[in-house]
Amino acid sequence: MTIAAGQQIPKYERANARALILCSGWAFRYRILPDGRRSIVRLVLPRQFVSTDAAFSASAASQADTPAKALTDIQLCSYSARNLRDRCLATPPLMSLVLDLLIEEIRDAYDLAAALGRRSAHGRIAFLVVAAMKKLAPEGLVHGRRYPFPLRQQHIADAVGLTTVHVSRVLAQLRDSGLMTVADGAVTFHDLAGCDRAAARG
Repeated sequence: MTIAAGQQIPKYERANARALILCSGWAFRYRILPDGRRSIVRLVLPRQFVSTDAAFSASAASQADTPAKALTDIQLCSYSARNLRDRCLATPPLMSLVLDLLIEEIRDAYDLAAALGRRSAHGRIAFLVVAAMKKLAPEGLVHGRRYPFPLRQQHIADAVGLTTVHVSRVLAQLRDSGLMTVADGAVTFHDLAGCDRAAARG
């Protein structure tokens, strides 16, 4: 299944639930706050489930509460959620793999909550950029100290709880301090160790 950048990823009724895995490109899940602002709660990167809860939960409510959108043009692999659950029950190694993915998603959510709750603006943005790099590197999608980073300043702001003006200022400071440059749809690390420290300490 191919979905163009900026388009919503389809939602399915529970009876026809699909397990969607991102094969290529970037997507994100988000929530709309009562005042209309958007909060990006998860970046979805290649080889990750778009919505594990939609595939394995008994309720379809999470799809409505936390929809997903393509950040770039994406390719999705689509499987029957019921068939996947049946195969997991019949195949322990597959069940173990899926559980590992679920645990990783939970761990990522905890890490993001800690970043938003305790890190400075510099730490939040460094965390977002470095965390994405660490997910992409095992897939061979990081080349040297540079990797594609299609998030615009509004996406970054929505992901780390800042205004676009603040994001622009912090990105300029990170560049001028010799840590990283985020521009033209890519991240270039000038001091990867320094970025890692900024992401860890905040």
